[in-house]
Amino acid sequence: MKMFTDEVLNSIKTEREYQDNAIKGGGTHIVKEFPLGSALSAIQHKLDIAREKWYGDVTPHQDTMEELRKIAAICVQMGEQYGMPIRK
Repeated sequence: MKMFTDEVLNSIKTEREYQDNAIKGGGTHIVKEFPLGSALSAIQHKLDIAREKWYGDVTPHQDTMEELRKIAAICVQMGEQYGMPIRK
């Protein structure tokens, strides 16, 4: 299932909004600001889950892609918190 870039970015945006809403609602492990090292650990954890799901997943790998969407949203959150350099 292919998507246009803006559709992919919108999916990541909705995940980021989900994170923000979870933070506002409380009772979640997701926090507003956390150290970059913690984000790297969260990304690695989600990557491990994605790898496990990929092993048993079938095309179009939707279970795996859900984890990658979460990873992308964590990266966006870190960019918001620490700034994201422009590609030169």
